[in-house]
Amino acid sequence: MGSMALWQITRLAPHDSIVGIERFKPGHDRGSSHGGSRIFRRTVFEGSHYVPLASRALELWDELDKSSTSQLRVQAGGLTIGATDSDFLNDAQRAAQAGGAEVELLSREELRARFPQHALFSDDCGLFEPNACVLHPEHSIRAAVESATHAGATLLTDAHVTSLAARKSHCVISTSTHTITARRVIVAAGAWSTQLLPDEHIPIRVQRTVPVHFRTSADHTHDYGPQRFPLFIRDSRQINLWGIPDVDGRGVKIGVKNAQKPWLAEVEHNWTPARPSDIAPVIEACAQAIPELADAQTSGHPCMNARTPDGQFIIGPAQNYPNITVLAGFGGQGFKYAPAIGELGALLALDSSTETDISAFSPTRLRHLRWRTPATPLFQPTEA
Repeated sequence: MGSMALWQITRLAPHDSIVGIERFKPGHDRGSSHGGSRIFRRTVFEGSHYVPLASRALELWDELDKSSTSQLRVQAGGLTIGATDSDFLNDAQRAAQAGGAEVELLSREELRARFPQHALFSDDCGLFEPNACVLHPEHSIRAAVESATHAGATLLTDAHVTSLAARKSHCVISTSTHTITARRVIVAAGAWSTQLLPDEHIPIRVQRTVPVHFRTSADHTHDYGPQRFPLFIRDSRQINLWGIPDVDGRGVKIGVKNAQKPWLAEVEHNWTPARPSDIAPVIEACAQAIPELADAQTSGHPCMNARTPDGQFIIGPAQNYPNITVLAGFGGQGFKYAPAIGELGALLALDSSTETDISAFSPTRLRHLRWRTPATPLFQPTEA
């Protein structure tokens, strides 16, 4: 989100002095925006307030893609698979209609004929979205940064922010290498948001998640490339997972949504490499959903999701500091919207109006928002 906000605010305020601060380097693998691939879809079953966000994001993805020398997207199409009468599938269809996205409703028989890789239940059906695509997150982040710096922005890398002090007229940011005074600040720090803004009491919890690549081979009957195997999200009976076709030679990427994923007591604990206990639930789910891949060679790559108690994003001015704009709590589903979220952050920082209704994401709701259950289980980095 930070790279997209840097790109957008440089576009909107070309005569201002803009500085971006990156703890690592653009495209790093320490946060939530790495792993080679992400899903872009407009069948956003999560809520109607995401529909305009997806539409605007698509326009900005087009713009960034055209200006970049790297390939940022792979056309793959997308499947949403669920029970015929499920809210999940119906909400996805309504979102597509509201946003003007082209979709095709497929019966179980049609799904089976066109996409035989999937093992289906008797009451399954699906939506096919031909214009859904796979995003390359690392390439996209670097493209946004390059566009911003080419337009005059400054980017500090390997700069760990040690403090952020807000005053009435300005903010003072201290890093491991610099001290910066700024009129306005956009905080897009992901899992580190609570550390940077302790007075805000942002109720974010960070969850470890390990997507798994299943390497395909000539021994497999079916093709798992983007031309024959669309990206998918599946919520049917006990199967709740998502997948991305093999777009980079690493294999089909699959993650589960309903596993008991551990929470992180310390963000840095997530840098522990993937372990058999991380990968096993994904293999088990894959064996039910795509049996042919169950015995494929696997490799897991830790990621993390910063979640809010109500599952909604945080986009807006900080509760106590109106000169700080907060972008946080994207819970593993924010990257598809990243350019639009970056634009919203830039508009808010510049006191400009936004056409998109973002009231559902307002930080003011956090005053009364609490987790109802303890953060268990906790990830233990010392365990085998």
